[in-house]
Amino acid sequence: MKQVVKMTIIICVLFIMGVAWVFWLQKSPNLPFSSQNPDENGVKALYLFYQKRGEKVQTWEEKYSDLPKGTGSTLYIAHPTKSLPDESEIQKLNAWMKRGNQVVLISLGHSEWTKAFQFTTQVCSDEEKVKAIATDRSQKWLADMYTLEWPHQECVANLGDSDRIIALNAQDEPLIVKRDVGDGRILYVPEPYFIQNEALDHVDHIAFFLWVVTDWNRTIYFDETIHSFFGELAERDENYASDGNGEDLTSENNAIQTPSWLSFILFLDAQVWFVIIQACILIILWFYAKGKRFSRPRYEKVKLSRDAMEYVEGLAHRYQKSNLRNDIVRTAFNQLNEQLNGLDSEGIREKYGSSDYDTYQKLSSKVNEISKFTKPISQSEMLAILQTIDRLRKEHA
Repeated sequence: MKQVVKMTIIICVLFIMGVAWVFWLQKSPNLPFSSQNPDENGVKALYLFYQKRGEKVQTWEEKYSDLPKGTGSTLYIAHPTKSLPDESEIQKLNAWMKRGNQVVLISLGHSEWTKAFQFTTQVCSDEEKVKAIATDRSQKWLADMYTLEWPHQECVANLGDSDRIIALNAQDEPLIVKRDVGDGRILYVPEPYFIQNEALDHVDHIAFFLWVVTDWNRTIYFDETIHSFFGELAERDENYASDGNGEDLTSENNAIQTPSWLSFILFLDAQVWFVIIQACILIILWFYAKGKRFSRPRYEKVKLSRDAMEYVEGLAHRYQKSNLRNDIVRTAFNQLNEQLNGLDSEGIREKYGSSDYDTYQKLSSKVNEISKFTKPISQSEMLAILQTIDRLRKEHA
């Protein structure tokens, strides 16, 4: 019983630890591309940059149907790794843009978020990771953009009638585009690297983010509902790209490689990892409960048969667990009385002497006391009484 309670407590503690671990990983300061994450893969540097410039900056952790009314606000959707919300939420986001707000979508081409907003990408024809770009030099801040780091090598493809190019590479391939949506707009960038903390101050990245909020200076929101630690982290591999349809680009003439097995493991969702970890814990505890010989079996050449002592020890163990010591003592005493042919105390004194009479009297008193006990007597006390009864039975057999 104690072993069962002990195992139950251990399982409950490990279960609680597993739940706490999953929730801890899902907190914003630990998530890649979160505006609250100060690590290299976070976006807190941009959040603080806007804040230091006097912009009104907030995190967004609600549904899109609850987006604030008004115009001139910006919502950053930076490298989303969670699944798309339902269609009604996407429609609410589009309606929010139509009222006069903007969304900055930064995601790779094979992301379902990219497809949901009808953008596609292709591999850039140049292989330069630091790209010389052309922009509209008449616009403030765009005039200061000359180079951008572009490690994922994805360019925008299949532009629609309402799409406008913001930046081109040296081969005139679109790197950044905008699309008017009613009175608002959506900016699409197929390169998540340059928004990260480690890359924000590289080359001319900061000029782009200053241009984004020019004339859009009401409130800047960073969407925190789209991040997951166990999301599609394979997208961060700079040797991975998409043709815009979600297909891997691998060929003999292309150095781009598919994600590693480690990226595939990290692709699993938090709920899947939680189930796997708990299953492993239960298996380990099951092995532990079965004992070391079960979990670490040894090969034995000779099979030993059980001897009589093992059976005796087994029966003794059962007696000990069943708490039948009082009944055993009473049964043995009754057997002694049967052997003495029902003699009373005086008859025993006359036939067997005063020494055995005194022993029998003490034994009889002790058994009567035991009969009144509700708790079992100790094992040593039971053995002492049985030894006395056995001696008397042997002497007067």
